[in-house]
Amino acid sequence: MPLGPSYDGWVLRYRHSAGDFHLVEPVSPSGPVTLQLSQYKGEIVPSITMVTDSWSPSANHLLLCLVHIRGGSTPAAHVTGVSGNGLTWTKKTEKDDTQNAVCFQVWWALGNPTAGAVTLSLSTLTVNIGVQLLSFSNVNVTTPLGNVTNADTGATDTNTGDVNLTTSANNSKIVMHVVNRSQNTSLPGGSIFTPILVNQKIGSGGNVGGSNSWISPEIATSGTVQNCLFNLNSAGDWAMGAIEIIRA
Repeated sequence: MPLGPSYDGWVLRYRHSAGDFHLVEPVSPSGPVTLQLSQYKGEIVPSITMVTDSWSPSANHLLLCLVHIRGGSTPAAHVTGVSGNGLTWTKKTEKDDTQNAVCFQVWWALGNPTAGAVTLSLSTLTVNIGVQLLSFSNVNVTTPLGNVTNADTGATDTNTGDVNLTTSANNSKIVMHVVNRSQNTSLPGGSIFTPILVNQKIGSGGNVGGSNSWISPEIATSGTVQNCLFNLNSAGDWAMGAIEIIRA
């Protein structure tokens, strides 16, 4: 007779034969890494903090906070910390565009969350900022994230972007995160990726900021070099990251 959860999914049960209680180890999840929740919020020139809409992720799901920044400073100078849902958020990676027009950060958390918003602490004012919150089930709770690689447009605007990521585990999935200005993004023909949240925009005129995310299917073999590629409908500034999520 299950009496309810105890800690990290362990369940307290009563053993009639011995007349005592004991903890039962949680059943390991089966199946691939699966996107469970996704949402976006953008703001123009927030001040000390940027607060997302509330969400209710589940226990032991990997939470990702993908931050798009339109501004003239480095990502670390703009966003100094992320908090919320009763969890500790850790910065996994960040990338500044060489032309200093757009940049991004990726933060993550995992544990037993509470419902609520996520708060970004800001130091330097941004022109605008956009946040994607993503939640994934069936992740490795000890090491949920594997390899990461980043790229940016460099000194010259381009209408394509790509980066190679080498997987570190079998059956991983890759999240591709792209930030750009006002152009629309798309995937080339034959891409293995599918959209999560694409062409999410904030701002107007020359100050538009765009936020995009896609996910791959499972990549069966560790050590696979996967090309992560996207297109813009015209040349512009962009920065991108590819993040490996490791299956349970």
